[in-house]
Amino acid sequence: MEKIDIKALARALKEGHDVSAPGPNSEKNVEIKQPKQKRLPKKSTIHATRIEELMSTINNRDDFNSNGCVYIDTDLHEVLRHLKLRKKLKVGYLVSWLIEQFILEHHEDIATLIKPKGNRFMDK
Repeated sequence: MEKIDIKALARALKEGHDVSAPGPNSEKNVEIKQPKQKRLPKKSTIHATRIEELMSTINNRDDFNSNGCVYIDTDLHEVLRHLKLRKKLKVGYLVSWLIEQFILEHHEDIATLIKPKGNRFMDK
């Protein structure tokens, strides 16, 4: 996976630029495009990308209870805010899904870390 300069991406999004995938010659790993003058094709004719399919799947989950609070980096929040506004992404669901994937991938290590340690005076 190619490393993305989150600060440059957030800055470009704040300034209202269209941001494409990072290019190899990109100075800050973010390429800023000028707005196109052509009209986009109707939504039904645009093929969904893999990320759009993932966002749709996450938005349609009904097993997340997003009442918890998580603090994240300001620049990451800026990117998520734009995804929410432009693509109607349920950000709480995305964060829940990402953390769920992390926990599933590392469940054995996590179980070891949170397993109560024995107390030689109380465990008799």
